[in-house]
Amino acid sequence: MKPEIFSLALVIIMINLMSCEIKVKTTVVYGMVIDAGSKQPIDSVLVTLLDGVSTSGGIIPGNTTSGIKNVAYTDKDGKFRVEITGEYSPFIALSKPRYAAPHGGLINSVKWGVENSMLYEMVAPSHFCGKFHNIGDTVQELKIAIIGPYDLNDTSQSMDGDNVEGWQLVYRTNKTIYDICQGNRIYDAGIGNSFQRYQLRIKRNNSWEKRLDSVYIKGFETYTDTINF
Repeated sequence: MKPEIFSLALVIIMINLMSCEIKVKTTVVYGMVIDAGSKQPIDSVLVTLLDGVSTSGGIIPGNTTSGIKNVAYTDKDGKFRVEITGEYSPFIALSKPRYAAPHGGLINSVKWGVENSMLYEMVAPSHFCGKFHNIGDTVQELKIAIIGPYDLNDTSQSMDGDNVEGWQLVYRTNKTIYDICQGNRIYDAGIGNSFQRYQLRIKRNNSWEKRLDSVYIKGFETYTDTINF
């Protein structure tokens, strides 16, 4: 091989090697984790920053993670800082016993570089197991629906529940106490540490009336008090 040809080939090989060189990037995430209901900070949340996630066996074939990760815990103010250097797209995961992770537990992607003031909300699950006590005229039919969280400080939020699709329970027998937890059924109220709206549709004297109200349910607890109507 002529010297000039050999030199050209060597240059091409070096260029190819340089183009195949792994490029690593550093990602730093500053954030805060709060309770979705109370909006108060949550301490001791495990925050994991991952160098990519594996897609092997999924819709996208292959492995898109180096397996590198770094962890941090939130402080008493719910704040954290976590950093990682890797070659793949970074992802973040949050966990704490009894809490539901953001977005139903899915790992969330973050941008390369520095991410400031990231806010994550975690749910303290709650349940509704109230009893409804009839103190008025005879009830011909009673419908009960748990609508969802209600922010008493949000004046723009309507208490109207007319658009509720479906009802959890329907009673057509005259009773004094309507226990919606008969048969050990517990109804998911969703976000704890918040007011949960409920709606009653009551039929008395062949006429329907509607009642909308709310009860405060603490996180990780089941509401069991009696409500008069």
